[in-house]
Amino acid sequence: MSTWPPLPVGKPHESVKFTQTAKFMGTYQLARTITRMRSLSLILLALAAASLASAAAGTLNLPAGQFTASQSFVAPGSFFATALSGVGAGFDITNATYPGWCGDSQFAPVVVTQLVKAYSTYSATLPANAQNPAWPKVNHILNNKIGTPDEIQAAIWILLNGFTTFDVTPNVTAMVNAANANPGFVPGEGQTVAVLLYVDGFAPEGPVQDTIIEVPLGGAVCATAPGGVELGGLNNYLFFFANGSTDANWQGASKGFVGNVVINGVVAAERTSGSFAYAGKISTSDSTLGAWQSIVNNNPGQASASTGQSTLAAQMETALRNAFAQINGLAVTPGFESRSAVSLNGLNKQNGTAETVVINVTSGLSVNSQIEICGDARDTFILRWDTDANFANGYQGQVKFQSGGAIVPKCGLKAGNFVHVAGDINASGGGGNPPLPYPQGPRLNEGLGSLITNASNFNGGGFFTGYWLTTGNSKGETAPLSNGIFVGGWYSLTAKFSMTSGTSGVHVCPAP
Repeated sequence: MSTWPPLPVGKPHESVKFTQTAKFMGTYQLARTITRMRSLSLILLALAAASLASAAAGTLNLPAGQFTASQSFVAPGSFFATALSGVGAGFDITNATYPGWCGDSQFAPVVVTQLVKAYSTYSATLPANAQNPAWPKVNHILNNKIGTPDEIQAAIWILLNGFTTFDVTPNVTAMVNAANANPGFVPGEGQTVAVLLYVDGFAPEGPVQDTIIEVPLGGAVCATAPGGVELGGLNNYLFFFANGSTDANWQGASKGFVGNVVINGVVAAERTSGSFAYAGKISTSDSTLGAWQSIVNNNPGQASASTGQSTLAAQMETALRNAFAQINGLAVTPGFESRSAVSLNGLNKQNGTAETVVINVTSGLSVNSQIEICGDARDTFILRWDTDANFANGYQGQVKFQSGGAIVPKCGLKAGNFVHVAGDINASGGGGNPPLPYPQGPRLNEGLGSLITNASNFNGGGFFTGYWLTTGNSKGETAPLSNGIFVGGWYSLTAKFSMTSGTSGVHVCPAP
């Protein structure tokens, strides 16, 4: 296998994390000259790019019109964070924040907020001045990252533009070599697809930076994951059910649900009744959704199905089991060895430092009040609900939220800052909702935007805040959930579950 020869190391481009000032225009003229020299070869390679693009065309459902993209350079794990707004319901991108990268010339300045149009980088409808035969290689890099965001960005620029002024480190060289060895790479379900946010095309046709975002197939949307624990992408989904072989009941009446769902349909006994609002994609390992197909049919334009996703379901189950093992092995934070749920009310960990707080909740597992917890945006609170704090014999006790009971994030926290492990969970109605900015219903933009079609706001119940990883009780079963409200996600090994009257949910991501 031939290897890509490293380019000479240039001076780091100190201002590449951009301000839109005139000092970029001199270097931009250099980029125009280089790009003109490449124009003929790009035109000759356009047909080859189109043939590669056709391999994955249509794998993402993207809006046809323009929407707004805003860039932030506070973005752990990516070159910048790209927040989308004005995206309608039913697409594989939403009004959320995504990992962002430069796709255009290194010297084309970024506009912090601008109107864009989304194209899969595999789409045969990519505008002519955005086509590039290296797009599959860029996708390979985004699915096989090595090193820092600057190193990843440098590799992307080398593949798309032929040069970078960033340091060409061994990590950059390794990523470029691997991508060149896989020129026809096509992401599979659960992997990342580079989506171009098109403005005016690549230089010299347009001087404004056209950026790319990472959109995992399956509709995952989170730009970050909770710190302190590896969830393996579980937090990108509203629900994951690895079993459900005894009963997998998802029924009305409900206020509605927003978020993507994965089920091991090969073993699950899917059941539903009534009609309720749902926006998202249901992926199954089976060849059909079974009874759950009616959930999609009842929500045209905002719900979709993906069948035959056995690899995705297996990956999710592995991630779930690994997360249990990892969380069980974490050292408890001093002072939190054995706490009641209500004793956490008023906990304040806000100190400007990202921390992981591991808490054993051993009593007071039935919650009917609002438990307010304060912290920083990158804090993670891991709660292990187990009456004997002996995780080797399973999680003992039933966690029940009722009458408006909830963990309520305060200060810099969101629901996505909380991770829970438990055995059995239960819920009942009554009470009211936690106050804004806590999500008030099955709404877009992580519960803070518009209601999805035919949905209504939550009206009390038992609120499960954050990401809930459960096993079921000693029989591997979960109590029927009446008026359980999931704000985050639920991922379970349970063989039996029933989301009955009033149960609703909205997926949220961790703070970026």
